[in-house]
Amino acid sequence: MRLDLLMDEVKGLEIHGSWGDTDRAREVNSLAHRPEDWKEGTLFVDFRKGPLPKGALVLTSEHRPDHDGLQLLCHDLPEVSRKLSLLIHREAIQALDLIAVTGTNGKSSVVHFAQQLLSSLGHPALALGTLGLNGHGLHRETPNTTNLPLDLHPLLSEVHRSKGKTVFMEASSIGLREDRLKGLTFKSTGWTNLTQDHLDVHGTMESYWQDKRRLLSLSQGVVVYNVDDAYTRRLCGEDKCLSYSISDSGADYHFKEITAHSEGYDLEFMALGQSHRAQVPFMGRHNLSNLLCAMGLVHSVGVSASQMSPALPNLSLPRGRFERAETRALGRTYIDYAHSPDGLERTLRAAKEHFPKQRLKVLFGCGGDRDSAKRAPMGQIASKLADEVWLTSDNSRSEPTSSIFKNIVAGMGSAPHKQFEDREEAIHDALASMKENDVLMICGKGHETEQILGDTTLTMDEFSCCKNF
Repeated sequence: MRLDLLMDEVKGLEIHGSWGDTDRAREVNSLAHRPEDWKEGTLFVDFRKGPLPKGALVLTSEHRPDHDGLQLLCHDLPEVSRKLSLLIHREAIQALDLIAVTGTNGKSSVVHFAQQLLSSLGHPALALGTLGLNGHGLHRETPNTTNLPLDLHPLLSEVHRSKGKTVFMEASSIGLREDRLKGLTFKSTGWTNLTQDHLDVHGTMESYWQDKRRLLSLSQGVVVYNVDDAYTRRLCGEDKCLSYSISDSGADYHFKEITAHSEGYDLEFMALGQSHRAQVPFMGRHNLSNLLCAMGLVHSVGVSASQMSPALPNLSLPRGRFERAETRALGRTYIDYAHSPDGLERTLRAAKEHFPKQRLKVLFGCGGDRDSAKRAPMGQIASKLADEVWLTSDNSRSEPTSSIFKNIVAGMGSAPHKQFEDREEAIHDALASMKENDVLMICGKGHETEQILGDTTLTMDEFSCCKNF
């Protein structure tokens, strides 16, 4: 898109540097905010005030005398850059069907399930979120659960170029709070739950909920909400609602029978008054709830439960969600992303449901420089539900791991446990303790392959750690 046409759409820009006919006719194909991403035809947005790419056309909030190229000055850099990026990618984005999922837990599983269900019918569907962009032959890592506009808009253009059509994407509370999705329109939205997390950012649960509710203003379609959650239940009465529940027979989607076993579930569920039977190869009632949310979202694009049912036995959870780890240790070892009180409780209860006669062990930690109020509740949950507990580092960041341990132990009372600051050492110690009738849940990191300790980022792949035991 020509630079002068872009500037006609966004008022109030000041120009520093030459402004001749060549500059006016310059083509701007994208925006970048990392020096390594800049190339000809890209407008560089100067968020970080670091070195500017030589020869770049720069959008900035203050004049940079160290750069002799053309500079465009504005007062609200995030908003202006978002508008410009949206203009450049508008045609591609408008050609896509965008569906958003929000909630404290379950977002990744919902978009993953929905993408699999729709793709099983030959539809070009993709999932976008914590695990990157996946589906329809595309696999891209992404920096955030909900990406900044300058990362998100080019991804959506790439989906359009690859002939993709439907994108199920995660909408985090922080992404919504920072207006990262502003300007997009969603055909439908899914709502999983709201439980304690991120209160260091939102302050209170009610503020957290109001930030989530921002998604409603971006949606023009069906609202698929969870009857079993006190916050999302408030959405009852919104236009075009579709409800789901594990057991509430008044919900549009609900289960009549749930039989757990060591490889998954045998199910009977109701979908808009019609009964269906299925088997699914994954564990955890929270994941059954996520499945219903996904089915509701796929239904919102015109697919019936009867069409989806044949795909249910072939569904898989995302990487690091109640996933069995390969190891020489006895018993069964699973890796799960649970990193909040609600997530940890659901995961441990799921393990007890599927393995009621086994001895349950759990290994986990809590992140540093983040919501410290959730640490004691997680300690209480672990000591209550597990037979043995290992505490270890998560992403301790600038906090001493020992201080994080102290906060967790405050909720454990006198319950016995082990402490290892080194996460790999903790995992190996837990694996060494395993007997044939034991189940070990390694919680908190899931799919992640890095660990942040102080100023150091370490490689930490728990699946490799278990395999190498």
